[in-house]
Amino acid sequence: VVSRALIPLWLPPLALFLCILLSSAAWLYYSNVLSGQANATATALAEITATAEAAFSGDQDGDGLTNGKELELGTDPTRADTDGDGVPDKDEVDAGTNPRDPDSDQDGLPDGEERRWGTNPQAIDSDGDTLTDGEEVFGLGTSPTNPDTDGDGAPDNVDPDPGNLPTPTPQPTSTATPTLTATSTSTPTASPTITQTPEPPHAPPITDDFGTTLYNEQTTVIIIPPGGEVLLPVMDLWSAPVGTPVSCASGFLAFTWIVRQPWPTGGQDLEFHRLIPFGGGATEKFAEGQTGESSIGYCDELTLMNKSLVEYTIELRYASGSHG
Repeated sequence: VVSRALIPLWLPPLALFLCILLSSAAWLYYSNVLSGQANATATALAEITATAEAAFSGDQDGDGLTNGKELELGTDPTRADTDGDGVPDKDEVDAGTNPRDPDSDQDGLPDGEERRWGTNPQAIDSDGDTLTDGEEVFGLGTSPTNPDTDGDGAPDNVDPDPGNLPTPTPQPTSTATPTLTATSTSTPTASPTITQTPEPPHAPPITDDFGTTLYNEQTTVIIIPPGGEVLLPVMDLWSAPVGTPVSCASGFLAFTWIVRQPWPTGGQDLEFHRLIPFGGGATEKFAEGQTGESSIGYCDELTLMNKSLVEYTIELRYASGSHG
């Protein structure tokens, strides 16, 4: 009797081979899946990191400070001028003022006005006359950069009228009583001659020939050192009731001026300039002299230039208008 095995001899090796083959295939499949997931995760993390770095290094409001620096300072990365004082955040950081406070030195004169007047935004009394800069500009109408605005020898803090020269008080004249003698008659003593210095006049009224209503007439005093200049953005001066239409084409500032010191001889070397359109920052002269009247567009910049060798004290009267 010949006995036969119930399981063929070739079947176990084949089964073992198939098991090894299936195990290898499964290992390769899961290795590829896990590797793909790892690569996708790494790519996503790289994209997130790049986006975050771009957000921090970018400058959303274009003020010269990166978004990351704005977050560090506590300023608004979507506003070029966080505190609304007319000075961009980057300029405030460079100047050492607070970009989150419109009046860094708390003297009553906003940082933007400090820049316009040429005062020290980190000192409450720029000219050292014991009056704060804000008190001089908005209260007394005196210069915050000149301790004796009217040049009369009395500092602004003790001058009863610091914006004007004092009017001399005429002294009474006397005539000597003639003495009669037997031989001659004395000649009466001549009366002394008193010469009064005329008080400089104020800026003349603005004429009403612009063909439209003028709003908010105001007066300001500007001090320009010898050879210096003062830049006045018209948008900062222009003001009208809410709802008044205004644009670069329609808005304008009408103004008159007079050089009050030195008076009456100063002012021949005072020039008014404005930007030349598409001129790359160049300016052109459109008015000059001791006194006069003119106007300038809403989107322009008014530059006053003192070409003389002495300081000029100028009174500027201005009003806002719009043809829109």
